Amino acid sequence: MAVTQFNRESWRRISRMMEASDVVMEVLDARDPAATRSLAAEELCAGWARSS
Repeated sequence: MAVTQFNRESWRRISRMMEASDVVMEVLDARDPAATRSLAAEELCAGWARSS
């Protein structure tokens, strides 16, 4: 499986999991929160919050 296919499949699974969840928690490393954030995941959640 190519890296892009793996990445696409991983995000597809994450998306399904987040859609089925009532609560989504993002855990950050306090020493470097900017490097441990997932902006893509935050945007995905924000999109669902706007649409509901």
